[in-house]
Amino acid sequence: YEAQAGEKGVFIAKRMAWGKVVNQKTLIYHAARYRLKSKPKLGKELLEAAREISSFAEEIGSVEGKDVEEARPSIMRLEAEAAEVYWRSFRKILPEGVEFPGRRKRFDEPADPANILLNYGYGLLASEVLLAVEYAGFEPYVGFLHKDSPRRPALVMDLMEEFRQPIVDRVVLRILRTINPQEALEEGRLARKARVELVKAFYQRLDEKYTFEKRALPIGDHIILQARRLAMYLLDRAPTYNPFVGR
Repeated sequence: YEAQAGEKGVFIAKRMAWGKVVNQKTLIYHAARYRLKSKPKLGKELLEAAREISSFAEEIGSVEGKDVEEARPSIMRLEAEAAEVYWRSFRKILPEGVEFPGRRKRFDEPADPANILLNYGYGLLASEVLLAVEYAGFEPYVGFLHKDSPRRPALVMDLMEEFRQPIVDRVVLRILRTINPQEALEEGRLARKARVELVKAFYQRLDEKYTFEKRALPIGDHIILQARRLAMYLLDRAPTYNPFVGR
């Protein structure tokens, strides 16, 4: 609560948003490099989008404010502008035949398989992050980047931001390359086969090793460690907090 009302809270909110935007840039950048030879025009478009997203990350780093209430609007505005570029680019790297009308959250009641898969995957991710946050001794409903609300665990939403692209978005892209999008849905919901494939791919991704902060561990372990690292920073037992950035 003290951090929310001071510079530490602003720093954490900025770092979490920065991490998310950098991960968005990284995903689009690698997609661009992959397509430069086979589809040079698309590759160049994606590279330009990655640069644009990166510029928003730099702006987030320069946001000022005496507390999170003052800094949050600017951070969230920049995050939203970066997301607009990201999702526009995300549509371009989906397999042919996969419709994507833009990002639609669960309460928007999307009808396309990409958004429904994303929402399901983010639900799985939220469960993992909630466990990590509670294991570290946090109150899940007290956040920094997201506003406190009794309807959603703000700190879980905060920490999730660092893992959305490295885990869920990459998994959804893989799934959509291996299943028929027309068979992914049944009566507007995920078909059983698609759910099974998504859950399987999600937990396989959590088991993949990744080196971060000089530790080569499964990504799922990094989720737990990020909650601990945040706690250490808040308790003045660590000099800073670095968001998880994937590749």
